[in-house]
Amino acid sequence: MPEHTVRFLPDGRSTCVPEGKTILDAALAAGVMLRSACGGSGTCGQCRVVVRLGHVDAPGSQRVRHEDAARGMVLACQAVVESDLEVEVPEASLLSEHQVLTAGRTRGRVGGEGEGEAEGEREGEGVHLRPVFRKTVLKLPEPGLEDASSDLTRLYTALAKEEGSRNFQVGLELLRKIPRVMREGAWQVTVSCVDARGMTEAVDVSPGRDDAPIYGLAVDVGTTTCVTHLVNLLTGDTLDVRGAYNRQARYGDDVISRIIYADENGDGLAKLQGAVIETINSLVAGAASQLGIRGEDIRVVVAAGNTTMTHLLLGVPPTYIRLEPYTPAATSVPPVKAREIGLAVAPDAWVFCLPGVASYVGGDITSGVVATGVASSDDLVLFVDIGTNGEMVLGNRDWLLACACSAGTGLRRCRDPPRDASHEGGHRARGG
Repeated sequence: MPEHTVRFLPDGRSTCVPEGKTILDAALAAGVMLRSACGGSGTCGQCRVVVRLGHVDAPGSQRVRHEDAARGMVLACQAVVESDLEVEVPEASLLSEHQVLTAGRTRGRVGGEGEGEAEGEREGEGVHLRPVFRKTVLKLPEPGLEDASSDLTRLYTALAKEEGSRNFQVGLELLRKIPRVMREGAWQVTVSCVDARGMTEAVDVSPGRDDAPIYGLAVDVGTTTCVTHLVNLLTGDTLDVRGAYNRQARYGDDVISRIIYADENGDGLAKLQGAVIETINSLVAGAASQLGIRGEDIRVVVAAGNTTMTHLLLGVPPTYIRLEPYTPAATSVPPVKAREIGLAVAPDAWVFCLPGVASYVGGDITSGVVATGVASSDDLVLFVDIGTNGEMVLGNRDWLLACACSAGTGLRRCRDPPRDASHEGGHRARGG
């Protein structure tokens, strides 16, 4: 199949795509962030571009006026590439920069290429810290003829005394290190532990007292934007805050559009998962560069997002979230290793996704309810989260009632959710 070069104006970016791909496909490949609220179905009309040179197969659309079509304007998602092209992108068709509020202190801006940055903030003061990933310094008794228990038993016993638990495990790689490290440290060691899947896992051990910083990443996986906080887990200090567009916006503005894109394109789910991971990795790279550390120094990740965003982050099919009776694959998912989803942090870092309670009330809302104290309040409180999706929680320590709806761009296209989208004539939901 022949390939054609598509050059985008005014910035001059270009890429090669096989014949039969759309201009929107070429824009994605070239890193040109076109607006596409409908996920490429041709209904929103936001991805208008003008073909200056070359030939495309562009079926007529009510979204392009006759006089505009006469001068070469087409919908990028519907125009099929048939030759080398030169394409002009109007400013209105680009995802523009916008502000992302991060803790009320960031001065950064967010856009297709830009990323927000913030000054460091102290958030650990007055807070009792026991992060899921931590270091513990242990002084071990030396073995002798009267106590010849194994090195691992010696480590487990000391950890149980320090941690108040006996549910520990170690991997083979760490077991191979333990004998040498214990003796190098003259029976004082620093053990790195993480709580995951109902157990405390010892993941590293070093001789003596190791006070080197350890880092954790908190991620707000929003439908429109992603925000990261890089935290020193020894002190509780937030060292870096930054945000960027969720690059999934290329495939649709709202969760329903993205679910449809994942369902109706063979590699749609992989593209959506790759887009949000790409977004987070770009923020990690910026934070690491700013602080002079490596992504591999980040040893644990906690992510909060609505139910659909959590599915897409993990690459779990979200199909049935939009179909009656609106059943997600899971509302509380087990932690996974960073390497399993492609995050550019320590490969063996655990990634924890905060649990939700329903298809449209996710971990972002449950975490907000806990963080704001609604769940422990004696008074009646209304908690409101207005983003691309909108949620409300009313209640106190005794009871909580939640509801959700589309609150962003999807509101203009809101229809009744389908009972079964596989039935002929079934229509698609465009709202949360």
